[in-house]
Amino acid sequence: MDLESNKKTQRSTKQGERTKQKILDATIRIASTEGHRAATVARITQETGVSPSSIYWYFKDKQALVAAAMEHSYRERRTFVPSWKLNRGQGPRVERLRANLARGGNTDIRTAFWRMGVTVAVEASPEVVSLRERFQEMRNHSYQRLYAWWADELLLSPLQGQQREQRVKLLTDLTMALLDGRYISSAIGTQITERVTAMFANGLDALAEAGEIPALGWDVTKFEVSNPNAPTSSREVLLHAATTVMARHGFHASTISRICKEAKLPPSSLYWKFKDKDALLASVVEAGNDDYAKFRELTAQRGPSLSVEDMTHALADHFYHLEMNPGSTRIGILLALQDGQTGAEGRSEYSKIRAESAAVLSQAITVQCPAGVTDPTLVKDLARLTMVVSDGLFVGSQLGENQGKLHLLAPEIIYVLTNAVHIESGVA
Repeated sequence: MDLESNKKTQRSTKQGERTKQKILDATIRIASTEGHRAATVARITQETGVSPSSIYWYFKDKQALVAAAMEHSYRERRTFVPSWKLNRGQGPRVERLRANLARGGNTDIRTAFWRMGVTVAVEASPEVVSLRERFQEMRNHSYQRLYAWWADELLLSPLQGQQREQRVKLLTDLTMALLDGRYISSAIGTQITERVTAMFANGLDALAEAGEIPALGWDVTKFEVSNPNAPTSSREVLLHAATTVMARHGFHASTISRICKEAKLPPSSLYWKFKDKDALLASVVEAGNDDYAKFRELTAQRGPSLSVEDMTHALADHFYHLEMNPGSTRIGILLALQDGQTGAEGRSEYSKIRAESAAVLSQAITVQCPAGVTDPTLVKDLARLTMVVSDGLFVGSQLGENQGKLHLLAPEIIYVLTNAVHIESGVA
């Protein structure tokens, strides 16, 4: 090849890389703000000016394109977020844990893969299996780094054998839950403060040093959980249909036509009950999101006599409710992760419900705070931390982690939260 031909080849290669980069950037921008289903080839062509044939030259289909965009965003993030280093013995563990947890909290385009991944994680659709699996692979890289860190930290622990391995896995699961839940909270618009992260580090550090935590002391088969009855009225039928369709197809593809077909009702029935799709989905969120009801019930019944056992059972109820009825929580998260104009009413309703849940948790947690605590924000921070960890564990369960077993984690989580408040308050 002569010099001129070589230069032309290099220019063509560079131009091709720039075109590919433009396609990926547009895909990331659309998918991370409006959902991966909005990142159609037609939309990307409109955004970039790149023809559909050129897009298909680089990517065989839309799934491959979104997967490549997710991978690109993940690699971008890894360049600026340091890995957790094995540095046991270099200062107090809790300080190193706090520093590690403080890293990588940005929600800019470089963390778009996380938003895209969480979206496909909470969708219950066979259409996104390949994307969900790809996100799991990326997420597992982070999980393995966390696991290695905790395994090194507990190398000299009095716990031995299987008991130590179980504790390492538990600490890793809870750490991952904070990272997942914190991202959801940030994407929604509620930034988690350094203090909340530090409180969690306090609780995890205490759990790492703890002996055996007593198991949950009740039979789940006898525990009352609100399972929805079969819908009867046309309004309930439409709410149930919307929950099913959105979980199956995502927000943007959940059309009025699909919802009415699922409900076996004409569109006129929907418009008689709801002004539009946004109002319908807002009603779905409102109808199904009362996951912290047991905390409200116990606080009303027992007031200041609420015990640690009561709190543990209430948290188990919350997790069991999520496991048995995940639909409305999925929709709330899916709506919250969208930045477009559509879905604004549902996002607003979800934000309102989260605020109400935080107030319910704060009231329940108040009676658990040690005597002498005077900081009014401490309880609110602990309630927020509880919700963040719950969100993260829910995402993990949708990916198959601790599936059907979240309620069994209640004693350990209450142990973490109790030690977080005691250590932060400085009151024994």
